[in-house]
Amino acid sequence: MDCRAAGHALAHVATLLELHGAPREVVVGVQGASRRVAARGDTPLDAATAACDASGDAVPVEARTVLAELA
Repeated sequence: MDCRAAGHALAHVATLLELHGAPREVVVGVQGASRRVAARGDTPLDAATAACDASGDAVPVEARTVLAELA
């Protein structure tokens, strides 16, 4: 899966979290992660995840869980 598709999936997860009453900071964190992941375009998801880990880019636990399932 490429990063663009993963970012789209994370955006949907953020919407579902918001509808289910998740704390606002969690929703905003997942939305931000979806934008950062989608910005990597056609890069394979596993390579982008490794690059985020190496750069110390803060990705919320909820977003990491979804990305691990997608990869």
